[in-house]
Amino acid sequence: MRRAATFFLALLVLTACFARAAAAQAARETRLQITVVDQSNAVLPTATVTVTGLEDATRKTTLAPVQTGTNGIALMGGLVPGRYSVQAEFPGFASGQLKDVRLRPGDNRHIIVLVIEKMQETVNVGQDAQMGAADRRGSAFGTALTREQVDALSDDPGEMQRQLQDMAGPGAIIRIDSFEGGSLPPKSMIKAIHITRDQFAAENHNAEGLFIDIITQPGVGPIRTNLNYQMHNGAMTARNAFATTKPADQVQNYGFNLSGGLIRNKASFNFGMRGNSSFDNAILAAVLPDGARLDSVKLRSPRENSSWNGNFDYAITRDQTLRLSYSQFDTSNRNLGVGGFNLPERAFLIQDLEGTLGGDRSLTPWALFSAREKAKPFACMLEPPSLNPRIVAQSATFTLCSDQRQSFDCFLEQNGLGSALTKFVIPAQETARFRDQLDLVDVDERRLFPDLDGVAAEMRRYYS
Repeated sequence: MRRAATFFLALLVLTACFARAAAAQAARETRLQITVVDQSNAVLPTATVTVTGLEDATRKTTLAPVQTGTNGIALMGGLVPGRYSVQAEFPGFASGQLKDVRLRPGDNRHIIVLVIEKMQETVNVGQDAQMGAADRRGSAFGTALTREQVDALSDDPGEMQRQLQDMAGPGAIIRIDSFEGGSLPPKSMIKAIHITRDQFAAENHNAEGLFIDIITQPGVGPIRTNLNYQMHNGAMTARNAFATTKPADQVQNYGFNLSGGLIRNKASFNFGMRGNSSFDNAILAAVLPDGARLDSVKLRSPRENSSWNGNFDYAITRDQTLRLSYSQFDTSNRNLGVGGFNLPERAFLIQDLEGTLGGDRSLTPWALFSAREKAKPFACMLEPPSLNPRIVAQSATFTLCSDQRQSFDCFLEQNGLGSALTKFVIPAQETARFRDQLDLVDVDERRLFPDLDGVAAEMRRYYS
């Protein structure tokens, strides 16, 4: 009996030893607990957690990805102690990663915070094709050559002019610093080249205006001067076959230009003058009460034109230039309207209005009618711009008179020019017949007043 008790006691001690060994083995198992949360520390269920070994010992076991539970926790057991990388992914969030985690036997707890994924959206903004074609900032209305394109042009001025003409198209006018007719500067002096195709821009008086604007760099180049003079004399002119004597005529053209740099790469100037002086004698072919008259008129018709211009350019920055400009133009044409069937008594004078007003003040709209002592009276006819369809249809002409207190015809009578106007009086009983005759030659309300008012007036007269 005593031997049996001893055996039972030994068996009990052995069992306790084995239980203690098993508990120690369970305590040494390597487990990993990953909690996946967002930036607000809210757990993310069903997030995918992937564990990858970084050492030879940890790579031997292939671990399948595990999803977090409703509490945002993913558990993985049976791992080999060592170094691992842990990655967590969840839709709508950027993936989070623990790049180097060393796991030791027992429980290893870590937290991965996922950041909301950056949203990137691409929007392509484009202009409507039709609107783009009408945009004055587009290439359809102008082209600005880049510095590389300017450098690629020929160094020869003639060849460079041909290249620019080919770029702009036929009929393009070259302007150098806003002036036409000058020779092209060396390429080293050119600051910018603009090809303007805007035919309806404010600076274009007529349609179909194509310009090549060459802008030079201020303060580049030496002082340059140019002087020209041309003359034509009637000594080499043949006599008109319908005249018994040869009339005298003469044409003189002259010009002067001085330009150059004042401060290197900073300031330059340009001063020029052009003029024209000519006269001729018209051939008169008139039938008078005392017989026909066919001969040259012993009355010269002189024409004087002169223009003055000056520029001062100062480079404020690399791309901005300050320009001060002055220009003046004077013209005087005398004894016009003579010749053909017009006698010398019908000659008239055209000269610039500033000279007519006295010349001591600049010509401005308000200066035309300002009351001044010794002001010269004047009257003229102006061709207005085509601001209205009626002006175009009627080939309208505006009259301008220095005296606003009386009618235009009275002013002409007072100054001995009453014969310049012809007055037609249509009897009242002949109005209908005149209307019919004008209708035959397409002169009616609709054509004189090309708008709804004119069409309505014609229909009212025709159908009433």
